[in-house]
Amino acid sequence: MEVALSPKKKEEVEQMHDSTHDGRVFSSRVTLISAIKEFPGVTWPEVAGSLASRVTDNFQLLKPASSSCTCI
Repeated sequence: MEVALSPKKKEEVEQMHDSTHDGRVFSSRVTLISAIKEFPGVTWPEVAGSLASRVTDNFQLLKPASSSCTCI
């Protein structure tokens, strides 16, 4: 099902989408870009330690498929 939006409503939705990130709303494009630029040097060092406990090692080892497959 496709919803048709008026041009004005579409612009409002795009602005809301563009200005929202991880629960944070940025007041302008400039503040969003500033937050992106400060992430590697400021934000990452602050949150890196807490992320280690969230990383999981739930990987499965799969056997390779047989090369003699007769699939069509």
